Amino acid sequence: VIRRVDGRRVGTFVREELAQPLGLDLWIGLPVSEHHRVAPLEVIEIPSDPSLQALVDQIIGPDSWTGRSVFAPGGAWRQHGFGSFNLPEVWEAEIPAANCITDARSMAKVYAACVSEVPAADGGRMRIFDDDTVTSVAQRQTEGVDKVLMDLDFQYGLGFHVPGDLMVLGGEGSFGHYGAGGSVGFADPGAELGFGYVMNKMFLGLS
Repeated sequence: VIRRVDGRRVGTFVREELAQPLGLDLWIGLPVSEHHRVAPLEVIEIPSDPSLQALVDQIIGPDSWTGRSVFAPGGAWRQHGFGSFNLPEVWEAEIPAANCITDARSMAKVYAACVSEVPAADGGRMRIFDDDTVTSVAQRQTEGVDKVLMDLDFQYGLGFHVPGDLMVLGGEGSFGHYGAGGSVGFADPGAELGFGYVMNKMFLGLS
């Protein structure tokens, strides 16, 4: 959608429209000059249990709804699993659903900028969404369980998770997104704040 409407690649668009104006450490398509700053993922493997393997495959195996969404066409992730995200060629790729590289401060700031004015890199102030857009993106658009994410009760607005029975973000009207391993970012318009949490341990499971 970005390339069709704007003409720029997604990594360039994010860099020029968000990361540079807001002074963020955030990339979709990491330059080689920044490779040394990346904290590698520590992948925690699920213990092998033959008696449970059929159930695991049913829920998150490569032929499940979840597996078919995680394991890209052609099996790009199957050889290294989540360890693929430690490969420099993956850091440099532009995979907007999966390989944004950032820190918690930058994630919190970009969400804060969705609902309030925040300091910009040029010394001014910047806001991404106006009030009408904030109201629009936070409107719940779905009902029921998410068939792709293990039949869990995740609810969606326009491009973001919104609070549901399973998931609590901020206050009323909040919106954001959870990521693999437990990372999360959200905006709370009532409090005019953004929140970001990132980690570098990757475990595919629920506790």
